[in-house]
This record gives sequence, C-alpha cells and structure tokens, in this order.
Amino acid sequence: MNLDLKDKKVFISGSTKGIGFETAKLFLEEGSTVIINGRTKKGVERALNKLNNKNVSGISADFLDNAQIEELIKKIPDDIDIIINNVGIFRGKDFYSETIKDWQDHFEVNLISGVKLSKHFLPNMLKKNWGRILFISSECSSLVPGDLLKL
Repeated sequence: MNLDLKDKKVFISGSTKGIGFETAKLFLEEGSTVIINGRTKKGVERALNKLNNKNVSGISADFLDNAQIEELIKKIPDDIDIIINNVGIFRGKDFYSETIKDWQDHFEVNLISGVKLSKHFLPNMLKKNWGRILFISSECSSLVPGDLLKL
C-alpha cells in the first residue's frame, strides 16, 4: 500500500509492543523514519531488534515522570511530521480500589502526555504547513472491562 508517507518522520509513544509496535511496522513499510518509545531502555532495545530496520530508532521515557517527558521532547527532532500519542496505562482495579492518585496517573499518561507532545510540535507542523497528530485509545471506552463494572 502507498499512503505517501515515504521520508516522513514519525514519533510513536508507547510503541515497544501491541498497537504502537504494529503501527511502527506499518510506517516503516511505508518508508517513514520512525522513533519508537517505551518505559525502559531494555524494552526499547528489544523492540528495535524485532523491527530490525535502519529507519527506526528509540527513546526510553516513563510517561509517569514529567522530567522524562521533557527529556524525551528534547530528543525528538523539531521537524517531526507525525506524532502518534499511543501510550496508555490501565491498572485493572475496581472502582472502589482506584485511588485519586491512580486516576491522576491515568489522566497524566493517557491524555496530558499527548497534549504536551502536541503543544510542543504543532507550531512547527503549522509553520511547514504539514503534519499529523493522532491519539490512539483502546476499546475500554466502549467495551468496559469487567473489573470496572463491579459496583
């Protein structure tokens, strides 16, 4: 398939496995240069080895740590074309066991981290009159896990 993404620069958060990893594979097949991300250096290295492509690199950063997000942003080239906000956490606790801190962590990682990335890179995308920012979500919005239904 040719989606006209050859030579586009892509950053995908939360991309060492699952949806993010498969998304990285698709962009690489299209000829894009991809930066993947995972919480640990070891996880990023494992994913890079599996992808085995000269057009992919990786940056580790734990999105629960604001300092790591700021460092990550500094390492991503300013001329990035596509941001895929894929990172997300889910702790699997029932409603009564979820603490306020758990809820704050969910919002910080699943939403606010993507807002931070978008706010930083959008001005350059607008300046060059091309760019894409996508937010990926899971099926939890429509297929609520059983442990959240226990009321």
